[in-house]
Amino acid sequence: MLSRRGFLNTSLGAAAAFAAQGPAAGQAPAPQAARRRIIDAQVHLWKANTPDRPWPPNTVPQLPEPFGYDKLIPMMNEAGVERVVIVPPSWEGDRIDYAMEAHAKYPTRFGIMGRIPLADPRSAALLPKWKEQPGMLGIRVSFNSEQMAWLGNGTADWFWPAAEKAGIPVMFLAPGNLPTFARIAERHPQLRLIVDHMGLSIDIAAGRRSHNRSRSPSTPTCRSSCRRRRPTRRRRIPIAT
Repeated sequence: MLSRRGFLNTSLGAAAAFAAQGPAAGQAPAPQAARRRIIDAQVHLWKANTPDRPWPPNTVPQLPEPFGYDKLIPMMNEAGVERVVIVPPSWEGDRIDYAMEAHAKYPTRFGIMGRIPLADPRSAALLPKWKEQPGMLGIRVSFNSEQMAWLGNGTADWFWPAAEKAGIPVMFLAPGNLPTFARIAERHPQLRLIVDHMGLSIDIAAGRRSHNRSRSPSTPTCRSSCRRRRPTRRRRIPIAT
């Protein structure tokens, strides 16, 4: 049974492993004795959908234009983010070539949680040497819409023991389906699981925000604090899906 302490420790695994590689160089912010190291544990990078690099059909990116490491590096420097864990986005399919390119150019700034063709059991042959790839920290799996059925029909069953045996941390997105992963964690106690977005989807989170807003007018202290709050400028950065 996975304890709360064990869960927290494994959930920080990918970022902690990346941080342990030593101080960043090149364009990284200058280190300061009293400054905390900031690592963003999930960022999408992608290229355009082109005939020579096509995306799977019916996929839609979070932004209308490509978002590459050439755009991300200045934003990291401005925000004081020393390192980033790249999560290749689902709309590019299972390819990881652009994430590998980013790491090759900025090896001290980028790590990778890669993707595999989860529906193909032959992918098991990739796992024993998976982390030997430059910058590779683990694997990210997504269970959105039709992929959610893979958790119940046996499609993904091969993956959990194979990842556990290979010692590969697994970052997963399965909104609203955490009980399934509680059972997976119990069956595979040595498998390190990282829960994306606290198990929420955008719709689930939006519903909870709406619920909280509907309750806030009855709380005078909330109304008072909200009136004093100043608006903040926001910049949209791709989040992992």
